[in-house]
Amino acid sequence: MIPEFHRPRARASLAPAGETVAIAARGAERAALARRFDLPAIRHLAARFHLLPATDGSVLAKARLVARFTQICVVTLTPFPATIATPFTLRFVPAGRESEGDDPEAIDTVGVTAGVLDLGEAAAEQFALLLDPYPRLPGASLPADYAPRPNADPQAANGALPFAALAARLHSRRGR
Repeated sequence: MIPEFHRPRARASLAPAGETVAIAARGAERAALARRFDLPAIRHLAARFHLLPATDGSVLAKARLVARFTQICVVTLTPFPATIATPFTLRFVPAGRESEGDDPEAIDTVGVTAGVLDLGEAAAEQFALLLDPYPRLPGASLPADYAPRPNADPQAANGALPFAALAARLHSRRGR
């Protein structure tokens, strides 16, 4: 399956001294990625990669990701704009040689099939890793009198899990 943001680059075509490649998602690609990551919108998603091939078949990629998008506040359920602009490093390696180590400081590896690096999917995956899983509108806070009920039955509210009501409310806001 071809990902939403597909920017293939043949490893064999890279200059031995390395090269810089800039990519940016187009409108339909941004819309598809927004659906994939459950975001209201992605207004801009781009990355600039410096690719340096190594003799072992891998490619070191030092990159910078820039994104402007809309998130939903977990406290108020209000959409708000957010920005990511950050460098990242990864290594493209032949499929099957990806590392699964426990070292959080290790360089992430991405498998390459048939000698083709997918820079777009690598940027999309990095974007997903950088998203705040609990985004908050600046200044949003829980009410001062909020306190979780001790030993509350999670099925008590509407006969469903507590997040079911939140999910229903979120989906009703998106439908407007």
